[in-house]
Amino acid sequence: MRRFPSGEVLQKQKEQLRQMYPVGTRIELKGLCDDERDMPPGLRGTVVGMDDQPALLMHWDNGINIFSLFFQVLL
Repeated sequence: MRRFPSGEVLQKQKEQLRQMYPVGTRIELKGLCDDERDMPPGLRGTVVGMDDQPALLMHWDNGINIFSLFFQVLL
């Protein structure tokens, strides 16, 4: 059974992610776990926020606005 991080651990992860990728940071997609249409490797985007997972809220250069779990898309 998968255990979810405690509140303290989650807060620490969120703060680390917020420091690494503040709003306005430009990132490049290295790949997704699924073959998402219109989301090719090399696509660039801008961080516009973060949700409670924590996941980055992104505005991609192709006009798509979706969240990205940092461990899936950022290297």
